[in-house]
Amino acid sequence: MRHSLRTSVSDTGAGILTLFATLLRNSTVSVGSEYVNTSTVTLSDRELLNVTVTRPMSRTRKDAMKKIRVLGVVTCCFLGIAGGCPGCQREHFPENKSETAALPADSIPLMDQAFTRLDLDTHPETLHLFSVLAPGENTDILDKTLSTLFPDGVTDPGETEILLLLGYVSQTLKLSSSNRHLGSEVLAEGHAYCYGMARAFVALCRRMGMPARINSVHNFEYMQAHNMAEVYYDRNWRLFDPTYGVFFYDKETYDGTGSIPSARALFSGSVPDAHPFMISEFLWTGQYAPGGFPKPLSDDFRYRNAFTLRQLYDRVFSQGFPFVDADNRMASFPILIEMGAATTLSIGAVDGRTEDVEGRQENASYPRYHGEAYLGMGSTGGRFHTISIQAAPARYKITYHFMRGSHFHALDTIELRDIIVEKSMREDTSWSLWFRLQSEEGLFLVVNREGLAVLDAITMDRIE
Repeated sequence: MRHSLRTSVSDTGAGILTLFATLLRNSTVSVGSEYVNTSTVTLSDRELLNVTVTRPMSRTRKDAMKKIRVLGVVTCCFLGIAGGCPGCQREHFPENKSETAALPADSIPLMDQAFTRLDLDTHPETLHLFSVLAPGENTDILDKTLSTLFPDGVTDPGETEILLLLGYVSQTLKLSSSNRHLGSEVLAEGHAYCYGMARAFVALCRRMGMPARINSVHNFEYMQAHNMAEVYYDRNWRLFDPTYGVFFYDKETYDGTGSIPSARALFSGSVPDAHPFMISEFLWTGQYAPGGFPKPLSDDFRYRNAFTLRQLYDRVFSQGFPFVDADNRMASFPILIEMGAATTLSIGAVDGRTEDVEGRQENASYPRYHGEAYLGMGSTGGRFHTISIQAAPARYKITYHFMRGSHFHALDTIELRDIIVEKSMREDTSWSLWFRLQSEEGLFLVVNREGLAVLDAITMDRIE
């Protein structure tokens, strides 16, 4: 299906606004041996996004179009940096006749994925995208698991079947580290952390014929990140946590007549009376005990004696940011650099470790917005950094130090507030940016247009 947009410019802003109206795109990227599943479906929308300008223009309209030219150049540069466009050219806007100004659709995808398009969240193509298994999934393993739970098969899966899958994954998979990125691989290996458990749950749901996707949430102190999953049925996305076998419900007793909300509804606070339920308290045993029925999550159920699950979810939904609702989305990861009057500052040490970049503390907690170890397209979506610097106005140099094997040959910046970039330089394992801070707080983006880079440290120095 071809997606294009045509509009007549009848006011100052309409021609620019249409540039953001493209639908979600997909691709599958491989980083090393890791599948970065930004999609399972390829849409044939790599055409030109057409903006048609019509009608002879009066002097007033000509003045307005001059303003649109400036905004158009800024917009094209922004989309080009984030989308991998090799260069941006000044667009020609006709003065007195109809003409088409074309922007290649290939220059848009990454930034298109960064926009929150709730109107497309239940679009048929979106649902189809999240219904197809990731490349490389072993259907024999998935089918074997489903036949264990449903020996007579499933013809019309719904909430009952999803809850059985939720209990199965949270019980049979042991809680330990895994490098597997496919749900069937996780099931075969038998252990994982939250990402792998969400992968297994999503793969089983899709194999059963239900659209499903992975969520991730970051920067909420108790953990650096946590992965959950959403399944689409009854015209809504609904949130499940496969690690703990937990879901939320709008009634105090689970009876099948209420509603399980979406992740976005819980994060936005639009469901004030969402009650957590748990399938079974016997988690990560490696064995499945059928017959579990959802019960209210107890107030004192603890994760490794560090905190209660209720405390975890309270912190996740009140503080977690960014919330990334699918693993094919781009998201902003804020990093706050409070330099004050100091002349040098370091986030982490150049020591081949990422924990200190993220600020891991002795009690295994993480401060918010301390640092982010990844930059670019990864297995849980795309990440760009939003750098907020609080310091005295002056010239500075910031350096990203990367792990060996990182892909950072296509880094770019976008100046957002009170930052003027002077130059940048890439070396063997580092990338540096020189800039002037115009006030006591500046803001800019660091975007990796190709591949995934892993940070070892970030250093910043005042140079005048």
